[in-house]
Amino acid sequence: MSHTVLVTGGSGFIGTFLLRRLAERGDTVVNFDVRPPGPTAEWWLGSVADRIHFFPGGVDDLSNVVDAVQEYQPDTIIHIAAIVDLAVLSQRHNLAMQVNLGGTLNILEVARLFGVKRVVYFSSIAVLPGLRYEPVDVNHPVLLATEGPGESFYGAGKVASEAFCWAYREEFGLDFIALRPSAVYGFGQGFPIFIKPMVENSVRGLPTRFDTGREFPRDYTHV
Repeated sequence: MSHTVLVTGGSGFIGTFLLRRLAERGDTVVNFDVRPPGPTAEWWLGSVADRIHFFPGGVDDLSNVVDAVQEYQPDTIIHIAAIVDLAVLSQRHNLAMQVNLGGTLNILEVARLFGVKRVVYFSSIAVLPGLRYEPVDVNHPVLLATEGPGESFYGAGKVASEAFCWAYREEFGLDFIALRPSAVYGFGQGFPIFIKPMVENSVRGLPTRFDTGREFPRDYTHV
């Protein structure tokens, strides 16, 4: 059975892969983003590009979200759109509330008003403070008496968004799932996060050395 799926931030790195996978399985796919896919994303979408609808808009504008949902009436909203540049958020930390958290609230409210069956929220491993045990599971604490989430304002926005997902579940029965990917890498990624030069140099038969990073272990997730 095919579904109608609206993907916020579909022109981004993760979003592009998701658009392609959804289109390949036969869903009606809507890319809701402030900009259309760039050249790399267009190449990756390839033969399915003409099966993906593009609706220009930002999640921080409630009227944009309403218009998109009214037009396409999706069964599911997959919410990826967010400002992920930590340097930008450190200088303009109000964006973490206006776009990252505010955008999530708009998605949840519109999903409630229009009876969207499920919201899939892309959170992040950044919701976690320092690890208290491994392997990490969904019950790992995100707020402690002496420590908060990692990645500063980005992590704070993700924690708050997850909390509001639960509020909408408890108050209105909204079906949601929150995913916490860690250090996503693959074709078309923007931030190198160590793994990009490691993979690319390996393909070329070249060594890779870093001046820092040994004390910063992380789990990498292929897109």
